[in-house]
Amino acid sequence: MQSGNEENNTSLVILQKLLELGWNVLSHPHLFHSMQNSLKNKIFNDADDVKSPLIQFFASKNQKFYEHGIMILSENWHKVRIEFCLIFYGEFDKIM
Repeated sequence: MQSGNEENNTSLVILQKLLELGWNVLSHPHLFHSMQNSLKNKIFNDADDVKSPLIQFFASKNQKFYEHGIMILSENWHKVRIEFCLIFYGEFDKIM
């Protein structure tokens, strides 16, 4: 188990590498946490095994679930931009 600081440092290193590769990094924990809980303890042997549970997962979510996820996506993107600026420029104001 890692301490909070080690997890944060690891996240920043991963974020930095992804940004170096030219990836746009957006966090969507609302969706992935829910999906992880839905798929927990299931075994998939190939891509076809995953298809049906994923279709069921997405179909089971109501409009409010997706609305909430879209609303927090903007907030998460803002956090990624702040982290990017702090990592590469040392301050947030430089690219605002």
